[in-house]
Amino acid sequence: FDGLQLKPYWLTLRNRNDSLITLAEKDNCLRLYGAGKLTSTDEVAFAAQRQTAFSFAASATFSATLGAEEDAAGIVCFQSEEFHYCLQICRKNSANIVQLVKVCGGKTEIVAESSEKIADNAKLVFEAEAQMQNLFFRYSINGAKPVQLGSAQDASILSTEKAGGFIGTIVGMFAT
Repeated sequence: FDGLQLKPYWLTLRNRNDSLITLAEKDNCLRLYGAGKLTSTDEVAFAAQRQTAFSFAASATFSATLGAEEDAAGIVCFQSEEFHYCLQICRKNSANIVQLVKVCGGKTEIVAESSEKIADNAKLVFEAEAQMQNLFFRYSINGAKPVQLGSAQDASILSTEKAGGFIGTIVGMFAT
């Protein structure tokens, strides 16, 4: 990230809100301030790019400070509020953990979660990799070897044939 505004190829949900998404706080870094949930039609701290190939790899390096149990941040393969996958750091039982969340037909399912507790401001790398109709999610903490969370996931739930709509899948980062 460079400059003070996102490039035009970065998409947001609904209206771009500069109080939730900023490039001004740290050189070459995007800062997201948590807002509404991805499963709602509220304003969301979200920046993504269109998926342009059946197979791809996407990653984000970040740190997160979470306060409340409903706080989360991570990467998302997003078709709509009712169809997406999130690899996220979140709070559960007063500890930070990594979860893989699937939303299909509006139903939210925690597919897998780490047993490792993660310190605030740890350096995290989250990865999403598509191999045709299979999605794989990995994470690493403070430079450790990446760990796959869960098994291969069905990317076809993100298709317009299953999810409806017309926009296709976008891949990016979010904070709630």
